[in-house]
Amino acid sequence: MEAISSIRHNIGFQWNLKVKEILMCSFSTGFGTLVEIQSSTYRLKDIKDLFFSLVLYNFPRPDILVKGNRKWSLQLTYAFAVVKERAFLVGKFKKLEFLDFLQLDRVDSEEVVEFHCMISAQSILISDFAGPQKAMEPMTTEQRHVDYEYILCSKFDEWNSKFDGEIPDFTVDYAEKLIIDKTANRILKILAMEYLMKNLSAQNVSRILKVAVDEGITVLQKQCADFLISKCTVKASLS
Repeated sequence: MEAISSIRHNIGFQWNLKVKEILMCSFSTGFGTLVEIQSSTYRLKDIKDLFFSLVLYNFPRPDILVKGNRKWSLQLTYAFAVVKERAFLVGKFKKLEFLDFLQLDRVDSEEVVEFHCMISAQSILISDFAGPQKAMEPMTTEQRHVDYEYILCSKFDEWNSKFDGEIPDFTVDYAEKLIIDKTANRILKILAMEYLMKNLSAQNVSRILKVAVDEGITVLQKQCADFLISKCTVKASLS
């Protein structure tokens, strides 16, 4: 006997919003309420019944979820936000636990937040004996059809500038290599910087500081300097 047991797609998604667009919705009823902001609905061309939208809620520290056709099991593999070349966690995802949570009330209202998500879509195979399925209610948000073959096959000369959605298993050595790699894309460099800032130690701080100086990363330089000062302060108090 031969049978397909499951079909799965991984979809990288970026959603840009201004902070003031988000806060306007939350201010209408006050923080702490379940105010939702929903993205457009996206349908993938030639993949039957696969459509989805993202929903932001729980402000000012937002969380995110994915909605779609119940014939597909949709899950967020991860979600994070980039603001002013810093990365922040949206929701709880173990692979990105080195990031601080996004706090929108601490960000200037004119700033743009880039939400980066990976959506895992798995087809739910329905038995012939299950009976007819109730049709879904039509989604009322703006719908956009995506020709995924075009996305995958076009603009190969710009691959370096694109974030393909894959997040590596970071180590200090790997993060350093990403930062100095001139061909690495911007998003991975930002994640690498955040990882290094959360993994400073007495053994690696001098090396990481040199990388930060050579690459002109002032945020990482300051974090290294603060780490060294704190260590000197502790030693002075113990002596």
